[in-house]
Amino acid sequence: MACDLTAGFSCLPPTAGELLGRFLAAPGCRLAALALSNNRLLGPGGATALAAGLAANASLRRLDLANCGVTAPGVVALAAALRPEAPGGAGSLAAPPLQQLCLNDNAAGAEGLLALLCAMSPFPLPRPQPAQHVEGLLPPCGLRTLQLDSNQIRGIDLAEAMGVAAPPKILSPAAAAVHQLAATLAAAAREARAAATAAATANGSEVEEASSARRLVHVTGPLEQVSLAGNALYDAGTTALAAALGGAPSLESLDLRENGISDAGVAALLPLVGGGAGADGRRMLGGASRRGSAGGAAGASSSVGLQGLVLDGNRIHNSGGQALLEAVTAAPGLWRFSAEANKLTGERTLFD
Repeated sequence: MACDLTAGFSCLPPTAGELLGRFLAAPGCRLAALALSNNRLLGPGGATALAAGLAANASLRRLDLANCGVTAPGVVALAAALRPEAPGGAGSLAAPPLQQLCLNDNAAGAEGLLALLCAMSPFPLPRPQPAQHVEGLLPPCGLRTLQLDSNQIRGIDLAEAMGVAAPPKILSPAAAAVHQLAATLAAAAREARAAATAAATANGSEVEEASSARRLVHVTGPLEQVSLAGNALYDAGTTALAAALGGAPSLESLDLRENGISDAGVAALLPLVGGGAGADGRRMLGGASRRGSAGGAAGASSSVGLQGLVLDGNRIHNSGGQALLEAVTAAPGLWRFSAEANKLTGERTLFD
């Protein structure tokens, strides 16, 4: 029988991470949920030790490490533990079953977020794997919910690490210009990902392969909910994030409150609101949940669009507000949308 373990506010030291890691790695472990929030002494060392057990675990579905003093090295270790591996270089690939990861109020930074995005993306391998998998690519992990609120994530660092150029400022207040910019950014992101994939899989050098893989961030796993409220993404980081999530087949909810996002960041998000396009070029919109339908297949694209988008407390002005209004009006699948406390002024606002 599966069970849950809660040990919040327990002042657990880093050594507790090692003990819990051993417990998770035990063959008979049936723990389904582990909540360790508000144990600030756990730190990156405890998270790294816990990750070692997580990699060998076959039961844990939910992990809560909110406000545990976890910095980038600990988050990177957790991301590495989520990556599927082939034991001994043979056999079928299998990933830990973790579906929900809460790391709110830590210090993952852009490095930690990038590591987690990579874990949810197809990743180049130094040698071919079994025929049932894409040659030279490791499939994404099965994470469905990711919470990284207030984690000191700087958008400019994320964009630089991913090789995504900062978005140009919107010069025209017309919504049509905003939509055009969104289309241009989306096309550029697709071309960059395709080029990076070809380079990473064709290059025989492991060093160059790893360098290319660092920029190869294209989420194709079953990710459904992402919360990054209270960070410092700004437009550069929002553009990089949108490029990474543009092909996520199951993405339903995105919370970007209080990230300093302005109209250029809105332009990058618009393709996520509307979803992908069908073979005839028309939008494919709908309100049904995609839970369990994605399968994490590489190369799939989001065809429904977001069902929830929260942009409260940013710096969106009228042109971005008008573009959002048009996008959400044309997206019947979007049932939750909020853009309170932005910079909308004058006669043309999001709520007129």
